[in-house]
Amino acid sequence: GGGGEEEEGLQAALVRLLTRPMLERLDSPAEFLGLFVGETNSPELVWGEVNRSELQAVLETALQNVDAPASPTLSWGELVKAEQKPDPLEGFCYSNVANLTRVGGIYLQVYN
Repeated sequence: GGGGEEEEGLQAALVRLLTRPMLERLDSPAEFLGLFVGETNSPELVWGEVNRSELQAVLETALQNVDAPASPTLSWGELVKAEQKPDPLEGFCYSNVANLTRVGGIYLQVYN
């Protein structure tokens, strides 16, 4: 059914917004929050003020695109289609990693 596709879409959006290394720490709220509010520049994770600012901006844009009242049965995909507005996450990439080469989850420029 559509539930599996919606779940995959949500997972892909979370990976794009929060990055896999951060999502892997969701089971430890203290560790996740430490990464989220901190500055990290490692081969696995580049995250800091730029990311937090851009995350806030893309989420604000997404919320502004929602004109319909909230419905627990309306999925994100259905809402985007119903509103005929582009998905604000389409093509989203943080500016501080956009030009970095990533292979197997490692940012090569940071590794070197």
